[in-house]
Parts: sequence; C-alpha cells; structure tokens
Amino acid sequence: MAGTKGSGRPKKIEEPHENLERWLLTYADMITLLMLFFIVLYSMSTVNPAKYKDLAQALETIFAGGRPEIFSSDSMAAGMGIMANPGQFPVRKSRGGKMEDVLKQAISALQPDIQSRRARVVMNQMGVVINLASDLYFEPGAASILRENVPTLQRISSVLKSISNDIRIEGHTDNRNINSTNEIANSAGIPLLSNWELSAQRAINVLKFMESFGVESKRLSAVARSDTHPLESNNTPEERAYNRRVDILIVQEQ
Repeated sequence: MAGTKGSGRPKKIEEPHENLERWLLTYADMITLLMLFFIVLYSMSTVNPAKYKDLAQALETIFAGGRPEIFSSDSMAAGMGIMANPGQFPVRKSRGGKMEDVLKQAISALQPDIQSRRARVVMNQMGVVINLASDLYFEPGAASILRENVPTLQRISSVLKSISNDIRIEGHTDNRNINSTNEIANSAGIPLLSNWELSAQRAINVLKFMESFGVESKRLSAVARSDTHPLESNNTPEERAYNRRVDILIVQEQ
C-alpha cells in the first residue's frame, strides 16, 4: 500500500560510545588518597613539643592507676603529672571544690617537683594522690626525711592548706626484710623491726612535716601499708623501687 505512513525502514538505534578512559578516574582517586596518606605520615613525623605533651598526658590519663612514671628514668612522658579525664571516675562535690580543680591546683603548684620526678600527681576513685618515691626522700631502711626535700614538702603543704579535704598519708615498702638494709633506725634512733614500722614511721614523719607547715592536724592521718599494696610484683630491683613510696591522698568527700 504505497503512500502509507510508517512503511519505511526503522531507524537504527546507535549504541552509546564506550568511554575507554574511565580508568583515569579510579587512578586519580587512588593517587589523591596516596598523597593524603603521605601528608598524614609527614605531619606525624614532625613533633610539636606542646602537642606531644598534651598527647602524653592524655595517654597517661587513659592508663591512670598503672606504673608511676616518677620512678622511670627512660619514660618519654615521665614527670609530667596526670590530668585525669573528668569522666573517668565519679567525682563528687567537696567543700574544697571539685576534685578536678584540686588535681589541677596540685599539678600547677608542684610543677618543679613533677619535672624533677620528686612527685607525681594522679587521681583515682579515692581522690587525688601525690606520690613520693621513697628512694628520693629517705635513706635505705631509714625513716628520716632527707633535708633537700623540704622545699617539695612545703609546696605540697601549700596545696593542702588551700583545701579542706581530709589528708591520708600512706607509707609503702617492698617485700624485702628490713634487716637486709644497712640502716634500720628511725629519727629517734629506735630500731625499726619490720616493714610495718618502717612504713608507719615514714608516713608519720611526712605527716609531721605537713603539720609543721600549717596543715590542720585534724585533717591529717597516717597509715602503714608495709608491702601489702604493691604496684608491681617485687621480682626485680626496678619493681621494688616502684613499690617503695609514700602516698599523700587528698580524700574525695562523700
């Protein structure tokens, strides 16, 4: 039927042209990611001392309650003090202010001693703890405080006087028999028969210093722990050094 519309040959549908360069997009994305990766690596290799200190304090916060860095001579973060994470422990309001404020105040006042590893400030479930390494404050087996530590004890006392929390001073020893040391007498010349006497006399002597520097007697107490609360296993000289300490606990009020 000539002249009828639509009787012509149907038009051929052309297939879309295949883009042979699509791989370039994937390649470009990969190159971009590699470039970003190496930029990150380069930025990590350039240490900013201030940022590193913040990072070290944050990492110590995470592991708070572990080995005191004050006793470690090769620790990169030693002597910095710990700014504990406020959310790590339940903190109650005390008459002396929040424990985070007490922590910051102690770290600020004791910076010279923290840097010289004569003191370390941490926070745990009980409150804020100022750790003193016994080997720096006492002769082996003795309870008399070495005179060069008086400035440190004065700075600690200034912190304690500025708050109203109770203060508990705890003496700790390692597990060695006290008779294995060379000097076994306290400040009064009375023999110290065991680690109980040694830890008790050391805590009492620190308490007396705090009292003489103006800390209220009614807020102070001394506790002998002997070797019953070690931080380490006492198997090596280094571990025993961690365990020989005096802890000044600023008690978190209920």
